[in-house]
Amino acid sequence: MISISSTSSAALIVLQQVQAPADRGNDTKPNAVDKIAAIVNGGTGGDSPEKTRAAARINSGLLDAQQAKGDASAALTYLESGKFKSSDPSVKQTLKMLISEDSERFAALVEEEKATKPGITNDNAIANAIYSLIESNREQFPAGEFVIGFRFANGGSNLINMPDANGNSTSRALSARHSANIAALITASETGTPEGSASDGGKMKDAVRSLQASMSDQAAWSKRWRDAFGF
Repeated sequence: MISISSTSSAALIVLQQVQAPADRGNDTKPNAVDKIAAIVNGGTGGDSPEKTRAAARINSGLLDAQQAKGDASAALTYLESGKFKSSDPSVKQTLKMLISEDSERFAALVEEEKATKPGITNDNAIANAIYSLIESNREQFPAGEFVIGFRFANGGSNLINMPDANGNSTSRALSARHSANIAALITASETGTPEGSASDGGKMKDAVRSLQASMSDQAAWSKRWRDAFGF
């Protein structure tokens, strides 16, 4: 997992203690890096391994902070672009609050997606990170089930039915019903008599009809939300 270093906060505090460097010319006064090294290491400036390591740590921290800010900014832009949809308007506002409050944490989620899924697009990584953020902060979102949708630059899209506080959702119920109907059809085909009695034929027909009905209901649920979200 790629995570954002906590060095960023310390680096910013350090930099606040150092004035911007001016043109030194022939001046022999310590420059900003010298001062930073002294603050971090508790010593004086000068060319030294300690100064080099201190500067490297600060530069790394600043890059981490810049990355976190960039990922958070991209996510906030995505949320406002119309590519993100939710059946409950409060979901977007809660996401914006969570991302803004801890941009480093959100950036870590985005970078983890990129690290574990080579080739993933930036908007897909952001979408996955948003989903993870909802899951890990479920108590801050509506207690009932809600639907979120993601649209991607390549034209694809994804719908997710977030379960309620008890783990129940419409899509889960539809999926469970569909699986049960598949199992019933398999059982009917395996337990029928070789000659295929009228009773066996009736069971098979019932199982097929039930499976077709569950497939139709799943498709209708998906179409309802794709139409509602404009996907």
